[in-house]
Amino acid sequence: MFQTYDVFKLVRPLEDSTVPVGATGVVLMVHGGTPCRYEVEFPDGNGGNRGQSITYTLTEEFMANADDSAKNH
Repeated sequence: MFQTYDVFKLVRPLEDSTVPVGATGVVLMVHGGTPCRYEVEFPDGNGGNRGQSITYTLTEEFMANADDSAKNH
């Protein structure tokens, strides 16, 4: 389970998004539930965000610990 402000890597493509697999994201909010959902953003390093949306709502199947992106968190 991820917590607020955790950093993660995107491990699956997002539908209708230009955010690439492997992009680093940050958890902004944990919604809970089953499955747990996370409000996340993908900073571009220049004060903006990657992709067409400012935030995305993801489940853990799209996320891996940034320290070990080969292993699904």
